[in-house]
Amino acid sequence: WPKTYTYWQPPKGPPLRLIVGPLGVEEGEAGALPGMVLVAHKGRLVVAAGQGAVTIQGVHPSGKRAMSVEEFLRGYPLRAGDRLIAAAETAS
Repeated sequence: WPKTYTYWQPPKGPPLRLIVGPLGVEEGEAGALPGMVLVAHKGRLVVAAGQGAVTIQGVHPSGKRAMSVEEFLRGYPLRAGDRLIAAAETAS
């Protein structure tokens, strides 16, 4: 505590809270909205930030154990183009 967290809205079901970290810094894509998943493939998860992007190296889904990004992507259908959102956005 405190931890870095976000929410992901899967295609079906309620938003899923994700504690993320450790994180790395990357170059971002011009025009990508903060929270947009840029890469979700082969154990690599890159998400656009306000300036640049972050590489997420570990994920802890709510109610589950902490896991590597590779494990997470095998069990959850997160894809490039999806968006990770703030808690305030989950109510809409």
